[in-house]
Amino acid sequence: MRIRTSNTTMILLAGLIAIALGMRTASANDLKISQMEQDIRELQRVVQQQTRRIESLESAARSPRTDGAPRSLTSSPAASNSAYPWLKIESWDKLRVGAPASDALSALGPPTTTRKSQTGEQTLFYTLELDGGGFLSGQVVVASGRIVEVHKPTLK
Repeated sequence: MRIRTSNTTMILLAGLIAIALGMRTASANDLKISQMEQDIRELQRVVQQQTRRIESLESAARSPRTDGAPRSLTSSPAASNSAYPWLKIESWDKLRVGAPASDALSALGPPTTTRKSQTGEQTLFYTLELDGGGFLSGQVVVASGRIVEVHKPTLK
């Protein structure tokens, strides 16, 4: 009879250990779920902040300046820098459709970025972010080593 009690005790002890381990696993899962929920709430908060910021910047970009002056490039430190020849309209006026692509690089300097299309055309982007959330952007499209389109910079 003593052996049976010992076996019964062992079975009860094993059952209690299994239950405790199951509770521990459930507790670990609950902790992970709680952390994930907290991360989701934090991400939602950041998205809301960024949405408000974007709306504020867009509103500021649409509204006229308080001093009545038009928005100008001179508010940007890069605009006064001679390292950006593409910021001068005279540089864009030199470009002609059909001219060699090297003319664009000579007149405007290196592009901010370039993209190649599936048709083999290459677009040279000249872009400058301005204070207040807007940006100035112009493009030159090149195909077979020749300028095929010129889009002078516009405020966006």
